[in-house]
Amino acid sequence: MCDYKGSLNSATALEDAPPVCWHIRPFVSYCLAGAFRGFLGWFLQEHISRCRNCQKALAQLQIIGEQLRNLGKTPPERTPETLGQERWDTLESALAEADSRHQRRRK
Repeated sequence: MCDYKGSLNSATALEDAPPVCWHIRPFVSYCLAGAFRGFLGWFLQEHISRCRNCQKALAQLQIIGEQLRNLGKTPPERTPETLGQERWDTLESALAEADSRHQRRRK
């Protein structure tokens, strides 16, 4: 099974990773999902274990995927660097209004 476990952190994921090798590129998403088994899975695993460019690129993709899966799981913190209180109030009011309209349409 192709199940590369990257070891790069999220700070490294923000850097430009090298491109994945041309012969691996069509299989990257399947490899990250662990979808390949047999010879193709073995081949991908062997290549990735030896190719630093593919290791970095796959690690970056794994981190980005994890960050995307975590979007919306925790509400953003209200700090001075984020939206001011007035904007938060306006945003929350607009969201409540949208929810209200959605609920009325469902009835």
